[in-house]
Amino acid sequence: MEFFSRVELLILFVLGTLFGSFGSVILLRLGKDFSVEKLKKTARGRSECPDCHHQLSWKNLIPLYSFLAQGGECSFCWKKISLLYPFLEIALWVIFVLTAFFVGSLIGRQATTFELWLTMAIFLATNWGLFLIVVWDIMTYELHLPVWILVTFFSLFPQFLNLTGNYQIAFASSLLLGGIFYLIFWWSKLYVKKKYNLDNQEWFGEGDVFLAFTLWSLFPFIFESQHISFSFLSLFSLAFWFVLLACLFWLVSYFFFHKQKLEWAGDIIPFLPAMVASFWTLMLVARWLV
Repeated sequence: MEFFSRVELLILFVLGTLFGSFGSVILLRLGKDFSVEKLKKTARGRSECPDCHHQLSWKNLIPLYSFLAQGGECSFCWKKISLLYPFLEIALWVIFVLTAFFVGSLIGRQATTFELWLTMAIFLATNWGLFLIVVWDIMTYELHLPVWILVTFFSLFPQFLNLTGNYQIAFASSLLLGGIFYLIFWWSKLYVKKKYNLDNQEWFGEGDVFLAFTLWSLFPFIFESQHISFSFLSLFSLAFWFVLLACLFWLVSYFFFHKQKLEWAGDIIPFLPAMVASFWTLMLVARWLV
């Protein structure tokens, strides 16, 4: 897939903005206090302004257009609408285009039509969830568990059904890197406790361990797209590069944000976005590293 037709770009625009709008509902309306009752209430209830609680009509819910037409304000109370809404809609449109191009140009060359579209659906859904996880982690320094569960399901379920990927490699990869990150997690807790005499303090988050399992369940697609023959040596090599690149991305972000003296950064720079960046770097260049 070297390029997209206007119709394909329009479809990706509609899907990206719709899923971006849905993502903003998950992050802003469900938040971190997730429960089944809250989910049912959100699913059944009408969309409303978070400030004046006026119910919104369909004209107020068109992705991007409604925000621009209303001047970024609520039509009823004139309070400013969070910029997170248009940001997610635009960002996910771009991510959907890049994902479709990647899957079509690299994986699609050796895949059947069914495998191509199935892999496309998996990565569109997965990248949607990963982006929401990254945004939420930056906002709250926490893993959004409901979205993480969805991403893990999108990754593993089709592979266990032998529809695409390779569940044996996914299982071995998840155990390897998840185990490595789990050891790092406990080592960091013990180190902080011993050196600073602090309990329940983490230099490495438990959410990072959960995401490591999920990201590495997608590693069969790295072997496939980068034409790498599977072996435990190549798997350990990818694990090494994944950890190294994630640490480098984190260090770059740490020095950048602290050099800019951004109040948002504080003393904590989340590691989870660096892990996602490392994963996609390997998806693109792993053949030259392993």
